Amino acid sequence: MRTRRSILPSVSTETQDLAAKDEAISSPRKKQKRTPKIDKPDHHKNMAIVEKINQDQENINPNISREALDKLADAKSIFRRSADNTIDFYVGRQKERDTIQEFINNIQSKNKNGSLYIAGCPGCGKTALMAQILEKSKIVHTFLNCMTVEEPRQIFSKLVAKVFGKETTLKDSFECFKSNIDASKKPILLVLDEIDQLLTANGDILYKLFEIPFSSNNKISIIGIANSLDLTDRFLPRLKLKGLEPKILHFQSYKINEISDILKKRLEFVKDRIKVQDIALELCSRKVVAIGDVRKGLDFILQAIEKAEIKGKESVEVTVAHMVQVLNNSIQPNSSVFKIKSLNIQCKCVLVAFYRLQNKHITVENVLKEYEIVCKQIGTSGLSRSEFLDICSTLETTGIWSFQTKGSQFQKRIQLHVSTDDIKVACQKEKILESLFLNE
Repeated sequence: MRTRRSILPSVSTETQDLAAKDEAISSPRKKQKRTPKIDKPDHHKNMAIVEKINQDQENINPNISREALDKLADAKSIFRRSADNTIDFYVGRQKERDTIQEFINNIQSKNKNGSLYIAGCPGCGKTALMAQILEKSKIVHTFLNCMTVEEPRQIFSKLVAKVFGKETTLKDSFECFKSNIDASKKPILLVLDEIDQLLTANGDILYKLFEIPFSSNNKISIIGIANSLDLTDRFLPRLKLKGLEPKILHFQSYKINEISDILKKRLEFVKDRIKVQDIALELCSRKVVAIGDVRKGLDFILQAIEKAEIKGKESVEVTVAHMVQVLNNSIQPNSSVFKIKSLNIQCKCVLVAFYRLQNKHITVENVLKEYEIVCKQIGTSGLSRSEFLDICSTLETTGIWSFQTKGSQFQKRIQLHVSTDDIKVACQKEKILESLFLNE
């Protein structure tokens, strides 16, 4: 696999040049007095971009109808995180979809109870895919976000109320829940999002939940969703010892082309109202892949649409200039630490591997070997070699490091562009990685 070189490495430099080109193409020159051309510093370029946007917004057409404005508002709502789940926005994840569907089919057709644990970084589509599958499924199910449970021991009284419409005391809630599911004649599927919120010191609540489907007296199955890759292995080891461990489904982070496809799918629904230039969309996708949360892509597109809106017009075109302005505003002051913190967990694992080597002449192969050790120490499965190279390419795209020598992919030498202290500060408080820094 060939390492991808970023054609757009910095939002604040090359992208502004692209924006300037776009401005020249999209805006016809007005007849005006020419002034001598003066070489401007970079900050003048920024001001020129902002001025163009502000001038566009002053072009007001007072004759636009309220209906047209409402249609544009509806089109914008497609990019809100709360957009209607019944619309088929979802793209990709066919393998994950098939695994979940097979799990549900086994419950329905074979009366086979079970448990499934879905893990992956925030914004990688776990909950969205689950919601879409449930929308089309005929199985009796209850969906509950565990963030709504004030403390873990309240989960059973919450489930009794939500599944069976009954009230119970906190003390009797587990027995009440168990007796009701034992009496149920139809298969029931519980989907518990953010299930790691129920984690206690001894894990007793999660043990009870994951053990229930294996009781011979009920027809209940459980799907748990969380970010942690090693929740069951690390915090619930007794499940494995008893042969009661759930099936694990890991959602890998999105790649640039996948993020682009997701955003394009939404744009298809509103193509008569909203257009986003291809380069602007690529800029957005590259920024999102560094963060790992596709929901940020929706936020960026929506913000860019609002920047591009011209009062009194029925449609919007988002240019590179608009996207540059949005992405520049999203950059935090402590950029290196923030940039690393915003990466997905696999990127952080690779950076921790680099940090542990503490050597001036580190190759991709060196980091891969140390990364495999890191994965074993934190008790999680690592990436394949091709997936590892994708992560390395992502770190290059985001400016974390670059490759200094030519040759085979794994023999390339790595040049770090952030300090090792930044890696430590950004990663040491990550729950899954904190044990790696305890002796420092």
